[in-house]
Amino acid sequence: MDDSRVQLKELNCRSYDKICNAQDDYRAALDLVSGRLAALSGQELRRGPAVVELGCGTGECTCQLAEVTQSVRITAVDCDERALNCAERKLASKSLVGKVSLVRADAMTQLQAWVGERRYWDVVISTFTFHNWDIEYRTSVLTLLVGILGRGGQLIIADYFPRDVIAGTAAFRMHVRRLFDIMAPLGELGLLREWVSHTIEDMAPSRIMYEDAAIRSMKDVGFAAVHCDRLSELTAVISGKIPLR
Repeated sequence: MDDSRVQLKELNCRSYDKICNAQDDYRAALDLVSGRLAALSGQELRRGPAVVELGCGTGECTCQLAEVTQSVRITAVDCDERALNCAERKLASKSLVGKVSLVRADAMTQLQAWVGERRYWDVVISTFTFHNWDIEYRTSVLTLLVGILGRGGQLIIADYFPRDVIAGTAAFRMHVRRLFDIMAPLGELGLLREWVSHTIEDMAPSRIMYEDAAIRSMKDVGFAAVHCDRLSELTAVISGKIPLR
């Protein structure tokens, strides 16, 4: 199943990144996630952690993750070839190519392959990808993630996790207004139309991820110490660990 993110059809990669970075929640989420990885690398692991970034997109988070520690080894997965091309150019411009392996695949296919190979990872990170999947697909992905994370392995998800229906509706309304504020002056009206349509789809009952339900779904498949760090009414970082035994 391919994800349903805003597609990079005729989209300039630089414009896409500019729009993402103009959103405070996006920048704060990347900073929190990369900070977590830096702390983990320095305190909990004797070697550089083997990290999967699920849904790396244009590589904005990928670069930030690669920069936080000298020893980190990242495998970044995405199903969009254009996005991966953007990521590759960005990594090259920052001399980070040797620290990251880019893999073109949809999440389910790649995770199933790793489970079959009994390949284990220390950390899985995903930023603003899970909300693109319906509930059934997300649950399957979470189940597979339990199968590729070793004991003590960590999952860190930065995404849209409104607290409830009322908060979510208000937060998505403000999000759409912010999109207009960012994109209209840039003249990106085609992208604005597509992004707003995508945001409406994100609010569908089969897609929206409320905080309590997201935490419960992680616990149900086997994650422990599940914790939520809220960044705004819309965005949060939810993390969990595989028990040591």
